Amino acid sequence: MKYTKNHNTFYQYVSYALLVACYFFTSFYRISASVVMPAVSLEIGMSGALTGFISSLYFYAYAAVQPIGGTLNDRFGPGKIVAAGISISAVGALCFAFGNQPVVFAVGRFLMGLGLGPMLSGSLVFVSNSSMKARYVFFTGFVLTFGNVGSIISVYPLGYAMDRWGRQSVFIGLACINIFLAASLLFSIKRSHITFGKHTFPPLWAGIRKSMSDVFRNPGLRRMIIPWCFLMGSIMSLQGLWAVSWFQAAYDISFLKAQGYASIISIGVMLGHFFGGYIGAANNYRRFMILKRAREAEPTSWFHFRVRAENARKHTPPLGAE
Repeated sequence: MKYTKNHNTFYQYVSYALLVACYFFTSFYRISASVVMPAVSLEIGMSGALTGFISSLYFYAYAAVQPIGGTLNDRFGPGKIVAAGISISAVGALCFAFGNQPVVFAVGRFLMGLGLGPMLSGSLVFVSNSSMKARYVFFTGFVLTFGNVGSIISVYPLGYAMDRWGRQSVFIGLACINIFLAASLLFSIKRSHITFGKHTFPPLWAGIRKSMSDVFRNPGLRRMIIPWCFLMGSIMSLQGLWAVSWFQAAYDISFLKAQGYASIISIGVMLGHFFGGYIGAANNYRRFMILKRAREAEPTSWFHFRVRAENARKHTPPLGAE
């Protein structure tokens, strides 16, 4: 079959949509622990410390993959790397479907983080090598925006699905979706006729060292990345580890209502990516100051969380309790 330029472009957009769907699961599985793990801990009798440790394994694996994820996507292409990663996450989902021991859930969380680490960099590498590269900011911004929808779906809707169909059925379904995405991505990217790995790359670890050096030698990047690391670390731990349990304890509300409160955090993150991309796209001082003031205001929310935690600890009547 002869492939035309329009035919290739069609498959490029299909591949892009599949990559965005794969990145969706990065946020989905990351946040799902705040809903799934409390139920699992009650089901098999795990302590709070063990539950928190198992939940955090996703973050350790995800962070470990980040330095090499971009390099792997550059060398071998996002088709192979992202498809392999989303398949690994499917194995992690099956661990949650059939698990009945803490070690099985721990392996599942680790595999989810390990597999989903290269998802974002795969999407960015694909866009930069496709016909969409002229609108790179728009398409990468959409990846981040839609990807964070996963953090909304993984709270209240996931809790509802588990109540209705059970943990096993839900996670088997998620694993099947992951496998379908992997197979579809391999098929689509092959027909998009984009060549990856055509440049000469330094050895893997040499490339990582050079990238880290470039980042920390640039004062502008350094000023952005260091605060970003602290802010994202705190938000990820809030969303993915203890948001639902914290809202339930601090405001003396039901588990179902706590899931709804936790979803608001995810909505804020999603909208922040959307409007932040629009504001930051233009080289405009006024827009830059909007972002700067928003970043400075963020710590006030953590002060509020601290006050609420102290009130809950002292057993004072929570604000707005029914």
